[in-house]
Amino acid sequence: MANIEKFLTLQKEAVAQYQISNRSGGIEIQSQLIEQMLALGPGEIKAQSRLGALLMDVANQLVDAMRWEGQYEQAIALQERLETFFPDSMAALRLAAANLRIEGGQEETGLAQIRQLVDQDPHNLWLWTSLGAGYLWLSRYSEAEAAFNQAAGLPNVRKLDRAVAQRYLFSLHASQEGHTAEAVAAWREGCQLDLQMKEMLPEVVRMLIYWRKYKEATALAAEERDPVRKLFYQGLAIAEHGNYKAASGHWRTILLEHPPDGLQAGQDEYAEACIRLLNPSTAIPVLEPLVEANQVNYFRLVILGLAWAQKQATERAAWYLQHALRFGDLMRPRKTRLAPQGRILDIHARLLYHHVIINADVRAKLDIYFIPEKRP
Repeated sequence: MANIEKFLTLQKEAVAQYQISNRSGGIEIQSQLIEQMLALGPGEIKAQSRLGALLMDVANQLVDAMRWEGQYEQAIALQERLETFFPDSMAALRLAAANLRIEGGQEETGLAQIRQLVDQDPHNLWLWTSLGAGYLWLSRYSEAEAAFNQAAGLPNVRKLDRAVAQRYLFSLHASQEGHTAEAVAAWREGCQLDLQMKEMLPEVVRMLIYWRKYKEATALAAEERDPVRKLFYQGLAIAEHGNYKAASGHWRTILLEHPPDGLQAGQDEYAEACIRLLNPSTAIPVLEPLVEANQVNYFRLVILGLAWAQKQATERAAWYLQHALRFGDLMRPRKTRLAPQGRILDIHARLLYHHVIINADVRAKLDIYFIPEKRP
């Protein structure tokens, strides 16, 4: 019988490596651990449920780490090997491998594999959304919309799951000029299905501002309950409409009336207001403790990158922006966009980069994260 305690010890060692940002060390340990566990054979894994659960946990974590490092071939190979050990999860494993192929540059192969899975299980919402997400990744909008509409219209599906389809439909329409009404409608439908989608309000406001729907953006910002967020997005709508002086007044009010150590929400907006007012030294202490506590989100990494850029700490800025790029790649829906050589940060990050004041020499080194033509 396998010594599961030995495996647990190795897994703790791998997790410790990830916690100190030594991803390559974690990958090496978990790769060795996976080989030891797979060597036991499917029968032993099936006979010990605790061992099977550990194998799946380690494999999922290892695949995520490999994705982060761009090791797609290794991640795909691992998913395919697991099929023998978890035949009941074969469809999920094949879907994961197909998604990895799309991310790793084998787009048509990955899409064909997902279409095959859809044909086998046409009432599976997650297969339809994965198919749509693949098309969206490649900016094939009409095919993505057809897939997401199929997902949204499936009968006998939980409300929370149908909300996911609406989330993707929002992202699809938000990406296209002239589709703001459809994007807002998808978001509001999603909110009816899942109240947590109301937390997307800032993203919806930014979308409206980007497409120059300033009146609608201001009206929607008024629905925000948090005072910091409300002031920030009202100011953002004013700024993008051309009155940066008035917008700065909104942002200064945030800094004057809302001490950062008392914030219950709106930390990202507070910090963004700081860097828009060229005050990175106030922004960084608001967000870095959150990141260090593993409270990470995509735009938080972008803001911190730009804050350090304003302080002319180029390497630290690049570290945050590189992590934002990978974080955005791994999100669903993704927060990055295709560029001729790789991918760049999303439009809202690029707009912020355009507006904040950064030293020209520093900017020249960071353009690769924001400007398609600057990718090496």
